[in-house]
Order: sequence, then C-alpha cells, then structure tokens
Amino acid sequence: HVRSRRQRQMCIRDSAKWEATRAMGRTNYIIRYGVWGWGLSMFFAMTLLFRFQAANYDLACMTFSWSTVCINAVIFSVAGYFMGSGMWVANEGSRRGSP
Repeated sequence: HVRSRRQRQMCIRDSAKWEATRAMGRTNYIIRYGVWGWGLSMFFAMTLLFRFQAANYDLACMTFSWSTVCINAVIFSVAGYFMGSGMWVANEGSRRGSP
C-alpha cells in the first residue's frame, strides 16, 4: 500500500501528537479523556434525557432524585473508565507499525 507524501506527514504529525498525549500516562489519560471527558458528558446528557422522558417531555414536570443522580454518576464514571481504557488500547494499537 503506497502512501502519498501528505498521508505520511499526517501520520508522523499524529504519531508525535499521540506521543505527547502518551507522556501523561495511561491512568491520567483514562481519567482525563474517559472518566471526565466521556463519562461526565454522558452523565449530564443521559440524566437530563432520562428525567425529560420520565416527565413526558414537559420541562415544568421534570424532577430529580438524588439517588438516581448518584447512581447515574457511578454508572457513567465506570463506563467512562472502560471507554478511556479502550481508547488508550486503540491508540496504542494503531501506532504499532507506524513510520
């Protein structure tokens, strides 16, 4: 498979960017991009969506239960950990064999 000059330059630039990101370490990467980035975003989006659906799509009827909020926080934090771990593995795997 022949790569163009631009593709090689992009690959080298992406590899350099990943090396800089990789320097923060696996655990910090997972917490930053998985738990905080993905998990927190999904926590807010899904908690609001679930409450909006439970209120029959009427903002005036939306209520929040602290137990539901806490359960969602735990669920999406754990899911974020696994998402971040998967992203780390995928990035590491895609860099093997790169120029």
